[in-house]
Amino acid sequence: MGNELYYYYRDTFFIDTCAINTTDFNKFLTFLPHSGLHNQRIALINAAILAGALNRTLLMPELNLGSATYWRPFEQLMDRLAHCPGNPNEPNTRCYEYRDYVPVPVDTIFDLTPLHELGIRTMQRHDMHDDYFSRYWGIDEDIKEDVMYTLDDQTRYSYQIHDDLSVPNATLDQFETRVDLQDLAARKEPFIMFGSLFGSRRLAIQRTDLVHIRDYLRQRIGVKHPVALEKAGEIINRLGGADNYLSVHLRQGDGRFKKEAKKTIEQIRQSMEKYAKKQSGHHDDDEDDVVKGIQRIQDRSERLEACVATQEKHKHTRLRLIYMATDTKNPHENFTDLYDEFVCLFTLNDFPQVVQSIRSTIVEVDPYLRNGDLLLPLVDGEVAAKADHFIPTPKSTFSGYIRQRNTQFHELT
Repeated sequence: MGNELYYYYRDTFFIDTCAINTTDFNKFLTFLPHSGLHNQRIALINAAILAGALNRTLLMPELNLGSATYWRPFEQLMDRLAHCPGNPNEPNTRCYEYRDYVPVPVDTIFDLTPLHELGIRTMQRHDMHDDYFSRYWGIDEDIKEDVMYTLDDQTRYSYQIHDDLSVPNATLDQFETRVDLQDLAARKEPFIMFGSLFGSRRLAIQRTDLVHIRDYLRQRIGVKHPVALEKAGEIINRLGGADNYLSVHLRQGDGRFKKEAKKTIEQIRQSMEKYAKKQSGHHDDDEDDVVKGIQRIQDRSERLEACVATQEKHKHTRLRLIYMATDTKNPHENFTDLYDEFVCLFTLNDFPQVVQSIRSTIVEVDPYLRNGDLLLPLVDGEVAAKADHFIPTPKSTFSGYIRQRNTQFHELT
């Protein structure tokens, strides 16, 4: 097999009989994935910017749609990715966090058209096994160091990548070391392998063209999965159409978000109230009667219809139509104060027929997914992104994604 180049796409091998060389089309950049979906998206965008700037093809690892996995030092993460997906073993083993790992090709979830419009080349990597580069690229261990430049990270924020040599190291902030883009551009190896590329500040870019590319990709790379888009559209229509409601993302299910849940809920409640008041203006006693009337409607579908009907007629703060994306399984139980204050507050749980249709049809539609529940957060995000105004959970990358897509939505309308 020698040093032939192997291009692998889905289930087909394409063999280029040219030996590995250092022409630009035969130079690649890749990285190790970790964390939840929207952290993976951040890493993907960072990798795409680097690939474009270095004129390398981005070799994309698959997205994990399942439970988030932890960042680990380079060798540990590479080992987990090579051996754990599909092999959870016992709960007390190293692979436990990968028990719900669901790898899917990037372009089944995110629209990569914006990358390709910018001339950024991409190729899908379909497994993370130890022998991947040997099987698909003919790279044996004895020549690996000659053809692959590796940047391994021993801490979560090991390196920050700079494009301006004049920027001082004092700007590193939480990062430990800097890597200069000029040094990466000088590398002759066909492959550059990064550890983690996650982090909104991973790239300390100053060049105007790269800043524009970053902003463009952050807004444009969105969900493309047909079921997620279709079902989000059904919910948006029932909310009276895009731009007819306020949206909020309330995350509290894990990590620091769970610890700060009460504080976050209060922050969001105040933001919702402030924005609703800004839009409402003066209201009279008749509107108070409308609020009480809607409160008496127990059927959630009927209440939604009543709330949609009031949006043009009434401006009462408590009547504002609000869609809340959340990771909480029982929002009606956990957010009773919000529901009492905002009588037209709805979540994905209020659309049970839509939720059930996703769960019952996904296996037929998408062979990569074994559980339709994995698409529910995508639907949640798409509905929230089409609101006339969006209120985020502070420091949430999912909120960051929704905010970026909401900005894009308003630029196009």
